[in-house]
Amino acid sequence: MVEKINFKNSSFGNLVSKFRHALDLTQEEFGKLIMITRVTVLKIEKTEDIRELSDDLLFRIHYLSSRMMINEKIDEFVRLSAEKIYDTTSITLAERIYNNIDNTDLKQAIKNLK
Repeated sequence: MVEKINFKNSSFGNLVSKFRHALDLTQEEFGKLIMITRVTVLKIEKTEDIRELSDDLLFRIHYLSSRMMINEKIDEFVRLSAEKIYDTTSITLAERIYNNIDNTDLKQAIKNLK
């Protein structure tokens, strides 16, 4: 039986760890799935703040969670944890993209879309 995730008190690394456990994967299997090493998976799972992770790692986790959300064969609990990770990584990646835009007119156009 998989334990329920308490999303309110979980660090990002803890969410990824529980997501991996919900998928019933070892760190090595999870790493192979997103093409990183077991040591990097351990680094991700120990991360308190999502801002400590590189864009590359965030995108890999983001992509995996998006695939798990739309997979109809996946358990609802796994989909729920994938959705939380997807939402968190989406916001962080969008902020990083926005902060790297140098053109002030483009930044203003993006602000106007909100």
